Amino acid sequence: MSVKKIVFTGGGTAGHVYPALAVIEQLKKMRPDVQLMWIGRHEGMEKAIVERAQLPYRGIAAGKLRRYFSVQNFFDIFKVIQGVFQALGILRKEKPDLIFSKGGFVSVPVVWAASCLKIPVFVHESDSDSGLANRLAAPHAKRIFVPYQETVKTFPLKLHDRIFVSGNPIREQFFHADAGRARKKYNLAENQPFILVLGGSLGSAQVNDLVQAILPDLPHGCFVLHQMGDKLYKESTRENYITVPFINEELPDCIAASTLVISRSGAGSVWELAMLHAAAIFIPLGQRGDQVRNAAVLENRQACISLPGARATVENLRRTVIELLSDEEKREAMKENIASLAIGNAAVYLARQIVNEIK
Repeated sequence: MSVKKIVFTGGGTAGHVYPALAVIEQLKKMRPDVQLMWIGRHEGMEKAIVERAQLPYRGIAAGKLRRYFSVQNFFDIFKVIQGVFQALGILRKEKPDLIFSKGGFVSVPVVWAASCLKIPVFVHESDSDSGLANRLAAPHAKRIFVPYQETVKTFPLKLHDRIFVSGNPIREQFFHADAGRARKKYNLAENQPFILVLGGSLGSAQVNDLVQAILPDLPHGCFVLHQMGDKLYKESTRENYITVPFINEELPDCIAASTLVISRSGAGSVWELAMLHAAAIFIPLGQRGDQVRNAAVLENRQACISLPGARATVENLRRTVIELLSDEEKREAMKENIASLAIGNAAVYLARQIVNEIK
């Protein structure tokens, strides 16, 4: 019996990588004999994350897929073509049984190359609306997995029979979160209000500035743990306010322990907060786009409060935070509603779909 091989692809942000690593965790348990590798950009942020996970990594050229006019679009066409030929070379040599694509512009040349070689492709979309890369990849996919029922309609009707609602995979550690461990680490009293601030994998100057502006108005004794991003990090000298560049292994514990979370609304963050039943205020990136729509889906279900675009002001954030800290009933209702999204273990489900395919 020949050894089965699966190639994962995706990149651009951590949101295209960590969900796939969650699937890989489960896949290794189900089929430890399967060989795994990742195709990403030569020097993309995904390279460091994947190599930390001790997966073989191959880099290709990748042109950015912009939805607006830019002269760079013309030059990036050649990068995409180059990426397709590089991916063809890798796939011919490796002869994988399946490609699993998590999106991001680097995934498109890999999926197109796989289609040329008749290699089955699974595509997973994390956001409430399908991204451009996944819309380009979807016609070549055998199966398309999406997080919400609302996401199905963002793909062409002719593809709907290939679409399955799976939810979003999250890492195994989120199923073993310990709120007491986080509160003990930061020496917090059992009922001491704890605000967790997450600005995304790269940090957010907007979120950082808004949060720091409301600090003087928070209730006495309120503790704030603020992930600022590596490049935006500034050490705190304020009492009950701790800043860190990035929160990694302890993130599930911190979310579980939090009274309130202020966060960007990337797909991964949304699902992690849902899995741990967090009361959340989302400040989406940009005036429109995936994060705005992710937050809108949850706000329509009364599962969060969203402050997109012009609503993301110091006054609105101050008022919302103070109101939620004083209204436990509303926080509990938000927690219950956001928890209803994350039913089941999407990483296990997707790993099983892969195993069934390669049989």
